Amino acid sequence: MGVVNRCEPRNSPFEFWDIGFEQIVLFPFLAKFKVGFRQSQFPADVLEFFTKITCDVMKRRMEDGESRVDFLQIMLDNKLPEDHNGTSNFSQNGGCLQSEKQGLTHEEILAQSLLFFIAGYETTASTITFLCYCLATNMAAQRELQREIDRMVDISYNTLSDLPYLDMCIQETLRLYPPATRILRACNQDTLLGHVNVRRGTLIAIPVYTLHHNPDYWTDPGKCLFQNGRFLPEERSSRTPYTWLPFGTGPRNCIGMRLAMMEIKVAMVTLVKHLEFHVTDDTQTPLTFRKNTILTTTKPIFVGLKLRG
Repeated sequence: MGVVNRCEPRNSPFEFWDIGFEQIVLFPFLAKFKVGFRQSQFPADVLEFFTKITCDVMKRRMEDGESRVDFLQIMLDNKLPEDHNGTSNFSQNGGCLQSEKQGLTHEEILAQSLLFFIAGYETTASTITFLCYCLATNMAAQRELQREIDRMVDISYNTLSDLPYLDMCIQETLRLYPPATRILRACNQDTLLGHVNVRRGTLIAIPVYTLHHNPDYWTDPGKCLFQNGRFLPEERSSRTPYTWLPFGTGPRNCIGMRLAMMEIKVAMVTLVKHLEFHVTDDTQTPLTFRKNTILTTTKPIFVGLKLRG
């Protein structure tokens, strides 16, 4: 039976607000008008929900002295005093403007916490969907993944970190279907790149999808090849740098990368333990895509599900 990865009705607020989000991505200057008119990109009840959760956790950690090794703790450790006005002075350093403010305000911590969850919602869900599709169209890989997961005793951070074949399956899926087809970076100082002068402030678009499908860097780039060891350690070490960029790279890569990988692993381990994926008459092969910054298919992705015996 064909199953669509849709856990919300078609009038879901996630779909409604996704339109506004894409407008901001394509036309960033619109965000300034929203701020000027005190408009938020998110519904008030959503902001209230996340604000309450984050504030409760922050309060508990500060009052009880609780400390964890996570993103929120890093921000709390660098929180500015409550009497700080939140404004920044800037100094010139090598042609770059740098903020002299050392730390984060309460509002900035709330904003970053919200973004941390929002940024990984759709991208993680789409990666899980594409991976299920890849397994349905590649039964040999699915059998190998089943054997690896069946050997697990329980689901914990340590056991999830020791699933090399699942890691390779996820990495190959992210190569074929990167959630963001391109990423933007701003040049922070005048640079001579080859024979091209790049001025400070110039936006540089990095074509992630194109790099991931370039035959100069990948053998049979359009094929889903879980078994050929494309992401074995020795293969990764010999790969041309910066040709696999689903999370970006460098100091400004995706800050939610580890969280996203753990979410994908937990979901896939749970699914593969109990279900088998297979192609149905409604399964589209090959997939076709819309021309969006976020990779989306023109039609829903259908795969069949069957309980494992």
